[in-house]
Amino acid sequence: MLDVMRSGSIAGVGVGASRREAAARLGEPDAWNGGGGVWSRRANLWMYGDLELHFGVEANGRSALWMIWCDYIPMPMRPSARLRVDPWVLREPPEHQRPQGEPRSVPSSRLLTALHDAGVPYDLIQNSRPYTDHRLEVVLASGGRFGIGSRGDDDPDQGDIVLFLQVAAPHSGPGR
Repeated sequence: MLDVMRSGSIAGVGVGASRREAAARLGEPDAWNGGGGVWSRRANLWMYGDLELHFGVEANGRSALWMIWCDYIPMPMRPSARLRVDPWVLREPPEHQRPQGEPRSVPSSRLLTALHDAGVPYDLIQNSRPYTDHRLEVVLASGGRFGIGSRGDDDPDQGDIVLFLQVAAPHSGPGR
């Protein structure tokens, strides 16, 4: 996952890649939308474990990847059967290193420390979009970003945690 955050791509597949390029580099996804249970490259959503690749049609009519997304950050992150991605900081700590009763979530402080230790520059900004559940965003030069917020009623004393990760072209897709 650290490589994804540094480069903005998975195994060389990044925003703007065609479905053909994605299939050639990543192989068939674990799951996809549409197609009646039959794999089709025309599916708009390809899932590799908890990582989602979202395809859409650009203004020029060309089909392309517009976003890599994961909103299943609570641990453990479900791996892909076909695509091996090291979860990096999103890996669940060993049971003996996690305080008893601590939710299986990634604290924002753990993410920021890991980015700093890995030499990955980032900007921490306030989320200005209404009707979203995160209050901060960690924005990377690669186009990657993490949403930071709380789980609300689950555990108000837990503090801020990582809610999602996204790699997308600037101002692309729904909500941007």
